[in-house]
Amino acid sequence: LTFLLSLIFFAANAYAACDVEFEWTANPESYVEGYKIHYGNNQGGPYDHVFDAGKPAAVDGKIKATIPQLPTGTWYFVATAYDSEYESEYSAEVSFVCQDQDITPPGDVSNVVFHRNGDSVTFNWTNPSDSDYAGVKIVYTDDGTEPALDMAGNIVTGQLFSNVAAPSTSASAVLSTDKNYNFSFFTYDTNGNFSHTFKITIPAVYVSYQPNPVNNPKTEVTFSVAIDPECLGTITYEWDFDDGGDTQTATTGSIRHTFDSSRTYNVVVTLRNDSGCTITQTIPVTVNDLPPSKPSTPH
Repeated sequence: LTFLLSLIFFAANAYAACDVEFEWTANPESYVEGYKIHYGNNQGGPYDHVFDAGKPAAVDGKIKATIPQLPTGTWYFVATAYDSEYESEYSAEVSFVCQDQDITPPGDVSNVVFHRNGDSVTFNWTNPSDSDYAGVKIVYTDDGTEPALDMAGNIVTGQLFSNVAAPSTSASAVLSTDKNYNFSFFTYDTNGNFSHTFKITIPAVYVSYQPNPVNNPKTEVTFSVAIDPECLGTITYEWDFDDGGDTQTATTGSIRHTFDSSRTYNVVVTLRNDSGCTITQTIPVTVNDLPPSKPSTPH
């Protein structure tokens, strides 16, 4: 009985609980009934443990087997082939270091600031200082629910805004202007640990003005801003009326302005909170120049 002794044998991957996957070239002998992996903590043996892999079906001429739940430590492995009576000599030795699994998620992102200009939304933030920090997955909802992931980082509730790999600290996307959005920032590390971290809401902003339409220059127009919900905290309102005047700042969402001539003005209002988050809306306002109404009949 002859066995192929030059087995190709290596530790391919380590998984969560130090499950270790091996692969080697299948023996050509049809009478081989299976394979064993002998292993222990001493280089060159003795090998105190034996794992009988049986005879899995070869894929592309390769046999694969996994030893589960290895304790921490340095391990040395050899493989053998066997039939009904004999077991081959050892293959060449390979080693693998099983370390304690890192189950600690990374820290939170911080200093999160958003800027929404029309339907374009951009986030900026500061990454956590963890040495194994790998990135952040930003997920949003628009129905009032909280974004959620499962343990593997798959989205359970919500939609993906962006998945940003370290060291980047910015992400942008296009969203509707007439919806309230809940965002969650899930940081993750190189070991696949996810942390449900920073949460933030971007509200819909509604801007109206009266009278509408504006039929004549020199008409005083009142602008009003409504936010649903009121979630930005203390806000300043910066108005650019597109008529060459200075930008005006208000502490409430109501302001009056008079346009001197007839045309369409692209009025821009920027809401800014204490954290530096901004929401910018552009409102086209057409000022007509209609003739005055006819007077009453003299008598």
